[in-house]
Amino acid sequence: MNQHYERRKFANMPDLWLVLVAFIMSVGVLAFIFMLFVWYSSKDDANTAWFPRIVCIFALFLACMAVLALPFDVSVHARQDKGELGSQGIDMQAVWDIILISVAIFMVAIIPFASSFTNQSRTQKSSTAV
Repeated sequence: MNQHYERRKFANMPDLWLVLVAFIMSVGVLAFIFMLFVWYSSKDDANTAWFPRIVCIFALFLACMAVLALPFDVSVHARQDKGELGSQGIDMQAVWDIILISVAIFMVAIIPFASSFTNQSRTQKSSTAV
């Protein structure tokens, strides 16, 4: 009976390896996207347009995390005790809500603002050069 109590006591704790792998994958994906921007950026764009670059990096990161959230969700649900949702300690409904709301905010507000901000600054630079 004491063993059953100990098992239920730690049943809602997330698996440490699962959280560690998710963190390492997130950092690795972010580093890879950053390195792609460094490798494929033009020499003419050096030290200019930082805001659109940061927006693009985080938009690609969100896209990758939305894709990688599905296998993460499957691995969380595969380790549940007796089919009880949430027994792994990771609320995947909240994770999905955060990802999808972040994608929506990026699509509706941040990316259009960054695009218009960049086009406006280029227009001002070209009009002052004439």
